[in-house]
Amino acid sequence: MDIPNIINYLKTHLDQTDITLNPGASQELIARFEEARNSKLPDDIRLFYEFSNGFNSKEDDFNIVPLEDLADITYHEELFIAQFLIYCDAWELEIDLNNPDSYGIFVIQNDSSKIVLTNSFAEFLQRFLNGGLYGKGGLYDWAEELQRQKQDHSKEVVIVANLIFSGNASSYYRFPIRENLRLSFLLNGAAIATPSELIVDDAIKFNKSYRVQIIVINQDVLEDLIYIGNEFHLATFTILLAKGTILSISKRFPK
Repeated sequence: MDIPNIINYLKTHLDQTDITLNPGASQELIARFEEARNSKLPDDIRLFYEFSNGFNSKEDDFNIVPLEDLADITYHEELFIAQFLIYCDAWELEIDLNNPDSYGIFVIQNDSSKIVLTNSFAEFLQRFLNGGLYGKGGLYDWAEELQRQKQDHSKEVVIVANLIFSGNASSYYRFPIRENLRLSFLLNGAAIATPSELIVDDAIKFNKSYRVQIIVINQDVLEDLIYIGNEFHLATFTILLAKGTILSISKRFPK
């Protein structure tokens, strides 16, 4: 789901949520933010803030932070795009100053460490809309899922593959892609997807074939399906974004 779909969902299903939307941010407010932060807003995040300058949820007072608070560098140096219980927990946005549409959203842990959740604001919002803070697939469950993946290196497999991103991906990513991506990896013949990370060495365009490396969490159910020649898809939620064919298994970590 991309930002226009998120906006349409909120327009048509707001009464089914506990969310209160703020009025859209003015161009003057957006300019003030960009001047204060010396950074352009990513296009997808700008689009959302033009629709709604943040929002509040009744669930533990979770909110998407309004731009005037984001612009206030005297309040905090970090760019906290979401928070709850008056910054008891916060989610940080880091924007590449050289390429504003390249960004990451992090969750800040109690020990001040960071877990990279996504480089898609739409995915962040979709997670909250689907699972809230505490529900299955929600923001905390998401962070724990990624933490488990980080700790379980024993089942990682690195494959080399031919890969083609379809036009579907243009709604999620700004092409050409220049940064590593975390995506669901679905092998032909497998009933479930597994987490993976696409390693980007060269800028990737869609509808063009590339030779790439992908790190895959090799769940036991995939043991007999990771082989040369097998085909796979990369996806986010239920949307297929790319298809590929395994060329080689370049490295396997011992169990």
